[in-house]
Amino acid sequence: MYFNTTGQSGQSLRDYRTKANSQDQDVLNVFKEVGGELNPESVHARLKLTNTKYLKTPLSSIRRSITALHQGVNGRPPVITYVKKTMGSMGREIKVYKLG
Repeated sequence: MYFNTTGQSGQSLRDYRTKANSQDQDVLNVFKEVGGELNPESVHARLKLTNTKYLKTPLSSIRRSITALHQGVNGRPPVITYVKKTMGSMGREIKVYKLG
């Protein structure tokens, strides 16, 4: 799901939506492959290891995908659920999710 906070329109809006949907699917695939609990940092790290298009992708973009998958946007049901919090790499608690 692309959140159009910059007022894009036309072809650029379609392109951004396509990229966001592709990223959402890639994030979901990580959850399916691992089959366990993941936090945004671990999903981001795995994507960077397995797909060079994610080398420059900010963590916040991965968080956006996880939010979309957790909330179930555009009439789609949620596909991941919140499990708990854990300590992240920056010394702050971050959420952990799993399929289901």
